Amino acid sequence: ANNDGDFNDADETLATSAVINGNGDFGTNITIPAGLAQGKYSIVRIVMQETNSAASVTPCGNYLKGETQDYRVFVSPPTIDVGILEIVAPESGDCKSPEQYATVRIRNNGSTSVSNIPVVFTIKQGTATIATINGIYTGTIAAASDTSDVVFTLQTPFNLAAGTTYSLTAKTTMTADQVPDNDSITAVITTLSNAASPTGTANICNTIAQLNATA
Repeated sequence: ANNDGDFNDADETLATSAVINGNGDFGTNITIPAGLAQGKYSIVRIVMQETNSAASVTPCGNYLKGETQDYRVFVSPPTIDVGILEIVAPESGDCKSPEQYATVRIRNNGSTSVSNIPVVFTIKQGTATIATINGIYTGTIAAASDTSDVVFTLQTPFNLAAGTTYSLTAKTTMTADQVPDNDSITAVITTLSNAASPTGTANICNTIAQLNATA
């Protein structure tokens, strides 16, 4: 995974079969190591060895009967990779509002344009869920580039109380998304408290009136 020329480092073994007696096939799913860079090449080695112990099969070494094959693998960018880049609104310091709208920034990290992107926005106060809002961005976002993000406002309002801390989570839920790790983002905000009621005093001297108000 680190392209250092060997296959002996930790986590570089992707899969090992059990001993196969006679004819048989081995199939498995592998997880691409996190250190591989998109647009670069790496090497996958397959070792087939005649043995009665799977533990004796190693990536490097000698054996009496078997075969070792190396394959050059290109790490391509994901075709469909949509995620939330930012929660734009609400944010800390906002005033209370009985009709607050959620606004998020969606980014297309994939190599193809996408549209009809489902978004779920959840508002929590402590452990209690205040609202769950669903929306669909029906426009088209171009493939990954400097202009491949959009700002989207979900069209269902919710109540934002004064002087309250909320946990906000925004998530895209495209079923074909190939990189789920960047689908959601969470933010914690605190709204402004209500302002104190103003007080006022008035004085009248002859025909002159003076009013003073203090917040």
